[in-house]
Amino acid sequence: VETGVQDRVASVWFGMAVLSFTPSFSAVVAWDKDRVVLRRESGQAMYSVLSWFTARSIINIPVQCVQALLYCVIAYFMVGYTITWDNCLVFYAGYALFQITSESIGLMTAAVTPTAAYATLALTFVLLILLSFSGFLVSSIPVYFQWVGKISYLTYALSAIVVQIFNNTEFVCETATAGCVEGQTIPGEMLIPPAADNGISPG
Repeated sequence: VETGVQDRVASVWFGMAVLSFTPSFSAVVAWDKDRVVLRRESGQAMYSVLSWFTARSIINIPVQCVQALLYCVIAYFMVGYTITWDNCLVFYAGYALFQITSESIGLMTAAVTPTAAYATLALTFVLLILLSFSGFLVSSIPVYFQWVGKISYLTYALSAIVVQIFNNTEFVCETATAGCVEGQTIPGEMLIPPAADNGISPG
């Protein structure tokens, strides 16, 4: 049981780790090409930086949704999650919103730094901190660092998907251990890692 639980949580977390870097760094590269044009046109009062950011984010939503869909279709069946409409919908919605947020964070980081190199360094630092305190890598977070997990969008995306999947999954105990009889079926909601159960899942 322990292996199955950890494998499912790890598969969700590592998928988010990849999808947090890919769209955000792509946004930094795109911004570096648009920097000169934006600076000239905003300087001529043609539009504001906020207007550009909003328009760019909206235009990229369909692209991010398609990329998230491709990943979810492959990962969902490869890992072997329980197939229900609720699970599939929450799994896809969680990853799609997560990827859109990652792309927006990349744009914001690029906009407040002078060059793409500085943006890349700053973005790497921010994402690594958020990933580290999301509740997967470090299960027991010191009280003075708990605020990091509360502001991390990865924490909430991870919780929503993990809780939804576990609520619709049953695990079988393969070997007898303390509190577990061999062959016993255990409801998934009883095995949700405490760090992932913050009560925000739609399930």
